[in-house]
Amino acid sequence: MSVLRKISSGYIGSILALISASTLAQMIAILMQLVLRRLYAPAVFGALAVCVSIIEIIVAFGTLRYENAIVLPEKEEPAANLLGLSFIISILINVFFLFVIIIIQPFLIKLLNFPPEYAWWFYLIPLISMVFSFYQAINYWLIRRKAFSAISWNKMWRRGAEGGVQFFMGITKMPVGMMIGTLAGHLLNFLSGAYQMYRKGFKYSMISKSGMKSVMKEYADFARYGAFPSMLNTFSALLPVFIINRIYSETITGYFDLSRQVLLVPVALISASIAQVFTERFNARKLKGEPIMRELLRTYGVLLIIAVVAMIVIIPFGGEVFRLVFGKNGYESGLYARILVFALPIKLLASSSIPVFYVFEKVKTGGFWQGFYFIAILSMLLLPKISIEKFLAFYVIVEIMCFILCIVLVIRIIKKYEEGIVIRNNSDGIPKA
Repeated sequence: MSVLRKISSGYIGSILALISASTLAQMIAILMQLVLRRLYAPAVFGALAVCVSIIEIIVAFGTLRYENAIVLPEKEEPAANLLGLSFIISILINVFFLFVIIIIQPFLIKLLNFPPEYAWWFYLIPLISMVFSFYQAINYWLIRRKAFSAISWNKMWRRGAEGGVQFFMGITKMPVGMMIGTLAGHLLNFLSGAYQMYRKGFKYSMISKSGMKSVMKEYADFARYGAFPSMLNTFSALLPVFIINRIYSETITGYFDLSRQVLLVPVALISASIAQVFTERFNARKLKGEPIMRELLRTYGVLLIIAVVAMIVIIPFGGEVFRLVFGKNGYESGLYARILVFALPIKLLASSSIPVFYVFEKVKTGGFWQGFYFIAILSMLLLPKISIEKFLAFYVIVEIMCFILCIVLVIRIIKKYEEGIVIRNNSDGIPKA
Protein backbone atom coordinates (compact mmCIF):
# COMPACT_ATOMS: atom_id res chain seq x y z
CA MET A 1 0.00 0.00 0.00
CA SER A 2 1.40 3.40 -0.99
CA VAL A 3 1.88 6.30 1.40
CA LEU A 4 -1.01 8.17 -0.21
CA ARG A 5 -3.34 5.23 0.28
CA LYS A 6 -2.27 4.89 3.91
CA ILE A 7 -3.02 8.55 4.52
CA SER A 8 -6.37 8.49 2.74
CA SER A 9 -7.48 5.35 4.53
CA GLY A 10 -6.37 6.41 7.99
CA TYR A 11 -7.73 8.87 10.49
CA ILE A 12 -5.80 11.73 8.86
CA GLY A 13 -7.61 10.99 5.60
CA SER A 14 -10.95 11.04 7.43
CA ILE A 15 -10.09 14.37 9.03
CA LEU A 16 -9.00 15.86 5.70
CA ALA A 17 -12.18 14.62 4.00
CA LEU A 18 -14.41 16.22 6.63
CA ILE A 19 -12.38 19.45 6.72
CA SER A 20 -12.53 19.67 2.92
CA ALA A 21 -16.29 19.18 2.96
CA SER A 22 -16.67 21.67 5.80
CA THR A 23 -14.57 24.20 3.93
CA LEU A 24 -16.57 23.72 0.74
CA ALA A 25 -19.84 23.99 2.66
CA GLN A 26 -18.65 27.19 4.31
CA MET A 27 -17.49 28.57 0.98
CA ILE A 28 -21.03 28.07 -0.29
CA ALA A 29 -22.35 29.95 2.75
CA ILE A 30 -19.83 32.79 2.34
CA LEU A 31 -20.50 33.12 -1.39
CA MET A 32 -24.21 33.29 -0.63
CA GLN A 33 -23.47 36.03 1.90
CA LEU A 34 -22.07 38.14 -0.92
CA VAL A 35 -25.53 38.11 -2.47
CA LEU A 36 -27.72 37.89 0.63
CA ARG A 37 -26.11 40.93 2.27
CA ARG A 38 -27.36 42.92 -0.70
CA LEU A 39 -30.87 41.43 -0.59
CA TYR A 40 -31.57 41.74 3.15
CA ALA A 41 -31.11 44.65 5.56
CA PRO A 42 -28.48 44.33 8.34
CA ALA A 43 -31.29 44.24 10.91
CA VAL A 44 -32.60 41.01 9.35
CA PHE A 45 -29.24 39.34 9.94
CA GLY A 46 -29.25 40.60 13.51
CA ALA A 47 -32.70 39.07 14.10
CA LEU A 48 -31.61 35.81 12.47
CA ALA A 49 -28.49 35.68 14.66
CA VAL A 50 -30.66 35.92 17.79
CA CYS A 51 -33.01 33.15 16.58
CA VAL A 52 -30.16 30.85 15.54
CA SER A 53 -28.53 31.42 18.93
CA ILE A 54 -31.71 30.29 20.71
CA ILE A 55 -31.92 27.26 18.41
CA GLU A 56 -28.35 26.23 19.22
CA ILE A 57 -28.98 26.58 22.94
CA ILE A 58 -32.02 24.27 22.75
CA VAL A 59 -30.13 21.78 20.56
CA ALA A 60 -27.30 21.68 23.12
CA PHE A 61 -29.54 19.75 25.54
CA GLY A 62 -32.34 18.77 23.14
CA THR A 63 -31.52 15.07 23.47
CA LEU A 64 -30.11 15.29 27.01
CA ARG A 65 -26.74 14.43 25.39
CA TYR A 66 -27.65 10.78 24.87
CA GLU A 67 -26.54 11.15 21.24
CA ASN A 68 -22.93 11.45 22.47
CA ALA A 69 -23.14 7.88 23.77
CA ILE A 70 -24.18 6.38 20.42
CA VAL A 71 -20.57 5.66 19.44
CA LEU A 72 -19.70 3.87 22.70
CA PRO A 73 -21.57 0.49 22.74
CA GLU A 74 -19.77 -2.43 21.11
CA LYS A 75 -23.05 -3.85 19.75
CA GLU A 76 -25.41 -2.19 17.28
CA GLU A 77 -28.67 -2.68 19.19
CA PRO A 78 -27.82 -0.42 22.16
CA ALA A 79 -26.58 2.24 19.74
CA ALA A 80 -29.85 2.07 17.79
CA ASN A 81 -31.86 2.40 20.99
CA LEU A 82 -29.81 5.45 21.99
CA LEU A 83 -30.73 6.94 18.62
CA GLY A 84 -34.44 6.24 19.14
CA LEU A 85 -34.28 7.60 22.68
CA SER A 86 -32.62 10.80 21.40
CA PHE A 87 -35.46 11.32 18.91
CA ILE A 88 -38.19 10.89 21.52
CA ILE A 89 -36.50 13.24 24.01
CA SER A 90 -36.02 15.86 21.30
CA ILE A 91 -39.71 15.78 20.36
CA LEU A 92 -40.81 16.19 23.98
CA ILE A 93 -38.38 19.00 24.74
CA ASN A 94 -39.21 21.00 21.62
CA VAL A 95 -42.97 20.66 22.09
CA PHE A 96 -42.43 22.00 25.60
CA PHE A 97 -40.45 24.95 24.27
CA LEU A 98 -43.15 25.73 21.72
CA PHE A 99 -45.64 26.28 24.56
CA VAL A 100 -43.05 28.30 26.51
CA ILE A 101 -42.43 30.57 23.51
CA ILE A 102 -46.16 31.10 23.00
CA ILE A 103 -46.50 32.21 26.61
CA ILE A 104 -43.40 34.41 26.98
CA GLN A 105 -43.02 35.81 23.45
CA PRO A 106 -43.75 39.46 24.49
CA PHE A 107 -41.18 39.15 27.28
CA LEU A 108 -38.57 37.76 24.85
CA ILE A 109 -39.12 40.63 22.43
CA LYS A 110 -38.45 43.18 25.17
CA LEU A 111 -35.59 41.24 26.81
CA LEU A 112 -33.68 40.69 23.57
CA ASN A 113 -34.56 44.02 21.97
CA PHE A 114 -35.97 41.94 19.11
CA PRO A 115 -37.67 43.67 16.14
CA PRO A 116 -41.47 43.25 16.71
CA GLU A 117 -42.12 42.83 12.99
CA TYR A 118 -40.14 39.56 13.07
CA ALA A 119 -41.60 38.30 16.37
CA TRP A 120 -43.47 35.40 14.77
CA TRP A 121 -40.10 33.90 13.76
CA PHE A 122 -39.90 32.60 17.33
CA TYR A 123 -42.58 30.00 16.50
CA LEU A 124 -40.24 28.38 13.96
CA ILE A 125 -37.49 27.91 16.53
CA PRO A 126 -38.75 24.61 18.11
CA LEU A 127 -39.31 23.03 14.69
CA ILE A 128 -35.84 23.92 13.46
CA SER A 129 -34.15 22.83 16.69
CA MET A 130 -36.03 19.50 16.65
CA VAL A 131 -34.92 18.71 13.08
CA PHE A 132 -31.39 19.83 13.95
CA SER A 133 -31.36 17.52 17.00
CA PHE A 134 -32.58 14.61 14.88
CA TYR A 135 -29.64 15.04 12.54
CA GLN A 136 -27.17 15.39 15.40
CA ALA A 137 -28.20 11.95 16.65
CA ILE A 138 -28.01 10.48 13.14
CA ASN A 139 -24.60 12.08 12.69
CA TYR A 140 -23.22 10.19 15.69
CA TRP A 141 -24.56 6.93 14.29
CA LEU A 142 -22.77 7.70 11.00
CA ILE A 143 -19.59 8.45 12.97
CA ARG A 144 -19.98 5.07 14.64
CA ARG A 145 -20.06 3.44 11.18
CA LYS A 146 -17.11 5.56 9.98
CA ALA A 147 -19.37 7.03 7.28
CA PHE A 148 -17.33 10.22 7.03
CA SER A 149 -17.97 10.58 3.29
CA ALA A 150 -21.73 10.59 3.93
CA ILE A 151 -21.29 13.20 6.66
CA SER A 152 -19.32 15.34 4.22
CA TRP A 153 -22.08 15.26 1.61
CA ASN A 154 -24.70 16.10 4.20
CA LYS A 155 -22.86 19.32 5.08
CA MET A 156 -22.94 20.48 1.47
CA TRP A 157 -26.60 19.53 0.93
CA ARG A 158 -27.52 21.61 3.96
CA ARG A 159 -25.68 24.74 2.85
CA GLY A 160 -26.96 24.43 -0.72
CA ALA A 161 -30.61 24.17 0.32
CA GLU A 162 -30.25 26.91 2.93
CA GLY A 163 -28.63 29.40 0.57
CA GLY A 164 -30.94 28.61 -2.34
CA VAL A 165 -34.15 29.23 -0.38
CA GLN A 166 -32.74 32.39 1.22
CA PHE A 167 -31.77 33.74 -2.21
CA PHE A 168 -35.09 33.14 -3.93
CA MET A 169 -37.10 34.52 -1.02
CA GLY A 170 -34.69 37.45 -0.81
CA ILE A 171 -35.33 38.57 -4.39
CA THR A 172 -39.05 38.60 -3.56
CA LYS A 173 -38.34 40.93 -0.61
CA MET A 174 -39.42 38.47 2.10
CA PRO A 175 -37.25 38.90 5.26
CA VAL A 176 -38.54 35.61 6.68
CA GLY A 177 -36.63 33.91 3.86
CA MET A 178 -33.59 33.83 6.14
CA MET A 179 -35.45 31.70 8.70
CA ILE A 180 -37.21 29.53 6.11
CA GLY A 181 -33.86 28.90 4.43
CA THR A 182 -32.38 27.83 7.77
CA LEU A 183 -35.26 25.37 8.21
CA ALA A 184 -34.88 24.05 4.66
CA GLY A 185 -31.15 23.46 5.17
CA HIS A 186 -31.61 21.50 8.39
CA LEU A 187 -34.54 19.53 6.93
CA LEU A 188 -32.57 18.40 3.88
CA ASN A 189 -29.62 17.63 6.15
CA PHE A 190 -31.85 15.38 8.26
CA LEU A 191 -33.41 13.62 5.24
CA SER A 192 -30.01 13.06 3.63
CA GLY A 193 -28.61 11.75 6.93
CA ALA A 194 -31.55 9.38 7.40
CA TYR A 195 -31.05 8.02 3.88
CA GLN A 196 -27.32 7.52 4.47
CA MET A 197 -28.06 5.83 7.81
CA TYR A 198 -30.34 3.24 6.23
CA ARG A 199 -27.82 2.68 3.44
CA LYS A 200 -25.25 1.85 6.12
CA GLY A 201 -27.41 -0.92 7.56
CA PHE A 202 -29.56 0.75 10.20
CA LYS A 203 -32.71 -1.25 11.03
CA TYR A 204 -35.69 0.22 12.83
CA SER A 205 -36.43 -3.25 14.27
CA MET A 206 -33.40 -2.88 16.57
CA ILE A 207 -35.23 -0.18 18.56
CA SER A 208 -37.54 -1.31 21.36
CA LYS A 209 -39.18 0.24 24.40
CA SER A 210 -37.25 -2.02 26.76
CA GLY A 211 -34.01 -1.32 24.90
CA MET A 212 -34.47 2.45 25.20
CA LYS A 213 -35.21 2.11 28.93
CA SER A 214 -32.07 0.04 29.35
CA VAL A 215 -29.71 2.49 27.61
CA MET A 216 -31.39 5.45 29.32
CA LYS A 217 -30.34 3.98 32.67
CA GLU A 218 -26.93 2.76 31.53
CA TYR A 219 -25.88 6.14 30.14
CA ALA A 220 -27.77 8.29 32.63
CA ASP A 221 -24.61 10.24 33.49
CA PHE A 222 -24.71 11.83 30.04
CA ALA A 223 -28.09 13.36 30.90
CA ARG A 224 -27.35 13.92 34.58
CA TYR A 225 -23.97 15.61 34.21
CA GLY A 226 -23.81 16.51 30.52
CA ALA A 227 -27.10 18.05 29.40
CA PHE A 228 -27.28 21.15 31.56
CA PRO A 229 -23.54 21.98 31.37
CA SER A 230 -23.67 21.51 27.60
CA MET A 231 -26.51 24.01 27.42
CA LEU A 232 -24.45 26.41 29.52
CA ASN A 233 -21.48 25.91 27.20
CA THR A 234 -23.52 26.68 24.11
CA PHE A 235 -25.21 29.60 25.83
CA SER A 236 -21.77 30.91 26.80
CA ALA A 237 -20.63 30.82 23.17
CA LEU A 238 -23.77 32.63 22.04
CA LEU A 239 -24.23 35.00 24.97
CA PRO A 240 -22.27 37.82 23.26
CA VAL A 241 -24.91 37.86 20.51
CA PHE A 242 -27.65 38.54 23.06
CA ILE A 243 -25.60 41.11 24.95
CA ILE A 244 -24.58 42.99 21.80
CA ASN A 245 -28.14 42.99 20.49
CA ARG A 246 -29.46 44.29 23.83
CA ILE A 247 -26.78 46.89 24.66
CA TYR A 248 -25.89 48.14 21.20
CA SER A 249 -28.25 47.47 18.27
CA GLU A 250 -29.45 44.83 15.85
CA THR A 251 -27.29 46.48 13.15
CA ILE A 252 -24.10 46.00 15.18
CA THR A 253 -25.30 42.48 15.94
CA GLY A 254 -25.53 41.91 12.20
CA TYR A 255 -21.95 43.14 11.73
CA PHE A 256 -20.79 40.86 14.55
CA ASP A 257 -22.68 37.92 13.04
CA LEU A 258 -20.90 38.37 9.70
CA SER A 259 -17.47 38.40 11.37
CA ARG A 260 -18.47 35.29 13.32
CA GLN A 261 -19.64 33.47 10.19
CA VAL A 262 -16.52 34.25 8.21
CA LEU A 263 -14.08 33.62 11.06
CA LEU A 264 -15.59 31.55 13.86
CA VAL A 265 -18.03 29.34 11.95
CA PRO A 266 -15.25 27.81 9.80
CA VAL A 267 -13.35 27.20 13.04
CA ALA A 268 -16.39 25.44 14.46
CA LEU A 269 -16.76 23.35 11.31
CA ILE A 270 -13.09 22.34 11.28
CA SER A 271 -13.04 21.51 14.99
CA ALA A 272 -16.34 19.64 14.68
CA SER A 273 -14.94 17.61 11.76
CA ILE A 274 -11.86 16.67 13.77
CA ALA A 275 -13.96 15.98 16.86
CA GLN A 276 -16.14 13.57 14.88
CA VAL A 277 -13.11 11.57 13.74
CA PHE A 278 -11.58 11.76 17.23
CA THR A 279 -14.78 10.38 18.75
CA GLU A 280 -14.65 7.21 16.66
CA ARG A 281 -10.85 6.93 16.67
CA PHE A 282 -10.31 7.48 20.38
CA ASN A 283 -13.14 5.13 21.33
CA ALA A 284 -11.66 2.39 19.14
CA ARG A 285 -8.22 2.90 20.68
CA LYS A 286 -9.66 2.93 24.18
CA LEU A 287 -11.39 -0.41 23.60
CA LYS A 288 -8.06 -1.86 22.38
CA GLY A 289 -6.01 -0.24 25.16
CA GLU A 290 -3.84 1.76 22.73
CA PRO A 291 -2.17 5.16 23.38
CA ILE A 292 -3.73 8.41 22.13
CA MET A 293 -1.53 11.35 23.15
CA ARG A 294 0.77 11.25 20.12
CA GLU A 295 -2.12 11.51 17.67
CA LEU A 296 -3.66 14.33 19.68
CA LEU A 297 -0.47 16.40 19.75
CA ARG A 298 0.21 15.80 16.07
CA THR A 299 -3.25 17.08 15.22
CA TYR A 300 -2.71 20.08 17.50
CA GLY A 301 0.32 20.99 15.38
CA VAL A 302 -1.72 20.98 12.17
CA LEU A 303 -4.44 23.10 13.77
CA LEU A 304 -1.92 25.67 14.99
CA ILE A 305 -0.61 26.08 11.44
CA ILE A 306 -4.16 26.72 10.19
CA ALA A 307 -4.78 29.27 12.95
CA VAL A 308 -1.51 31.14 12.35
CA VAL A 309 -2.23 31.45 8.61
CA ALA A 310 -5.67 32.92 9.39
CA MET A 311 -4.15 35.40 11.86
CA ILE A 312 -1.53 36.55 9.34
CA VAL A 313 -4.32 37.49 6.92
CA ILE A 314 -6.94 38.87 9.30
CA ILE A 315 -4.92 40.97 11.77
CA PRO A 316 -3.37 43.43 9.30
CA PHE A 317 -5.97 43.32 6.51
CA GLY A 318 -9.30 42.29 8.14
CA GLY A 319 -11.24 45.51 7.49
CA GLU A 320 -10.05 45.90 3.92
CA VAL A 321 -10.62 42.25 3.01
CA PHE A 322 -14.17 42.30 4.39
CA ARG A 323 -14.96 45.57 2.59
CA LEU A 324 -13.60 44.20 -0.68
CA VAL A 325 -15.65 41.01 -0.41
CA PHE A 326 -18.86 42.19 1.28
CA GLY A 327 -19.05 45.84 0.28
CA LYS A 328 -18.83 48.95 2.44
CA ASN A 329 -20.96 47.42 5.23
CA GLY A 330 -18.39 44.65 5.58
CA TYR A 331 -15.60 46.92 6.81
CA GLU A 332 -16.98 47.09 10.36
CA SER A 333 -17.26 43.29 10.51
CA GLY A 334 -13.63 43.06 9.41
CA LEU A 335 -12.57 45.26 12.31
CA TYR A 336 -14.41 42.95 14.72
CA ALA A 337 -12.69 39.92 13.14
CA ARG A 338 -9.26 41.49 13.76
CA ILE A 339 -10.02 41.32 17.49
CA LEU A 340 -11.74 37.94 17.58
CA VAL A 341 -8.95 36.18 15.68
CA PHE A 342 -6.58 36.33 18.69
CA ALA A 343 -8.60 33.57 20.40
CA LEU A 344 -8.49 31.41 17.28
CA PRO A 345 -5.51 29.10 18.01
CA ILE A 346 -6.45 28.06 21.53
CA LYS A 347 -10.14 27.82 20.67
CA LEU A 348 -9.43 25.54 17.72
CA LEU A 349 -7.37 23.15 19.85
CA ALA A 350 -9.84 23.04 22.73
CA SER A 351 -12.98 22.67 20.60
CA SER A 352 -11.46 19.69 18.78
CA SER A 353 -10.69 18.00 22.11
CA ILE A 354 -14.17 18.07 23.66
CA PRO A 355 -14.96 14.42 22.68
CA VAL A 356 -12.33 13.25 25.18
CA PHE A 357 -14.77 14.04 28.04
CA TYR A 358 -17.41 11.75 26.50
CA VAL A 359 -15.23 8.95 25.11
CA PHE A 360 -13.56 8.45 28.50
CA GLU A 361 -16.90 9.06 30.28
CA LYS A 362 -15.48 12.00 32.23
CA VAL A 363 -18.79 13.80 31.90
CA LYS A 364 -18.49 15.36 35.36
CA THR A 365 -15.12 16.89 34.47
CA GLY A 366 -16.53 18.22 31.22
CA GLY A 367 -19.52 19.58 33.12
CA PHE A 368 -17.21 21.38 35.54
CA TRP A 369 -15.38 23.09 32.68
CA GLN A 370 -18.59 24.05 30.89
CA GLY A 371 -19.97 25.54 34.09
CA PHE A 372 -16.77 27.53 34.61
CA TYR A 373 -16.92 28.77 31.00
CA PHE A 374 -20.50 29.91 31.47
CA ILE A 375 -19.72 31.85 34.66
CA ALA A 376 -16.70 33.49 33.02
CA ILE A 377 -18.70 34.64 29.98
CA LEU A 378 -21.59 35.72 32.18
CA SER A 379 -19.20 38.02 34.02
CA MET A 380 -19.28 40.26 30.94
CA LEU A 381 -22.67 41.46 32.11
CA LEU A 382 -20.83 43.25 34.93
CA LEU A 383 -18.88 45.39 32.47
CA PRO A 384 -19.72 49.10 32.42
CA LYS A 385 -20.98 50.65 29.18
CA ILE A 386 -17.96 50.43 26.88
CA SER A 387 -17.28 50.53 23.17
CA ILE A 388 -17.98 47.42 21.11
CA GLU A 389 -14.24 47.05 20.42
CA LYS A 390 -13.40 46.94 24.13
CA PHE A 391 -16.26 44.52 24.75
CA LEU A 392 -14.87 42.13 22.10
CA ALA A 393 -11.35 42.43 23.53
CA PHE A 394 -12.60 41.41 26.98
CA TYR A 395 -14.53 38.53 25.39
CA VAL A 396 -11.34 37.26 23.69
CA ILE A 397 -9.35 37.37 26.96
CA VAL A 398 -12.04 35.38 28.79
CA GLU A 399 -12.19 32.78 26.00
CA ILE A 400 -8.41 32.28 25.95
CA MET A 401 -8.37 31.63 29.71
CA CYS A 402 -11.28 29.17 29.55
CA PHE A 403 -9.98 27.16 26.61
CA ILE A 404 -6.52 26.84 28.14
CA LEU A 405 -8.22 25.23 31.14
CA CYS A 406 -10.10 22.87 28.80
CA ILE A 407 -6.86 21.69 27.14
CA VAL A 408 -5.19 21.14 30.53
CA LEU A 409 -8.12 18.93 31.64
CA VAL A 410 -8.07 16.95 28.37
CA ILE A 411 -4.34 16.27 28.59
CA ARG A 412 -4.68 15.16 32.22
CA ILE A 413 -7.42 12.68 31.27
CA ILE A 414 -5.34 11.18 28.46
CA LYS A 415 -2.17 11.04 30.58
CA LYS A 416 -4.04 9.18 33.32
CA TYR A 417 -5.45 6.75 30.73
CA GLU A 418 -2.00 6.06 29.24
CA GLU A 419 -0.48 5.61 32.69
CA GLY A 420 -3.14 2.95 33.24
CA ILE A 421 -2.05 1.21 30.04
CA VAL A 422 1.54 1.04 31.26
CA ILE A 423 0.47 -0.36 34.64
CA ARG A 424 -1.69 -3.05 32.99
CA ASN A 425 1.08 -4.00 30.57
CA ASN A 426 3.62 -4.28 33.37
CA SER A 427 1.27 -6.38 35.48
CA ASP A 428 0.74 -8.70 32.51
CA GLY A 429 4.50 -9.07 32.03
CA ILE A 430 4.55 -7.04 28.81
CA PRO A 431 7.67 -4.87 28.57
CA LYS A 432 7.04 -1.13 28.45
CA ALA A 433 7.16 0.21 24.88
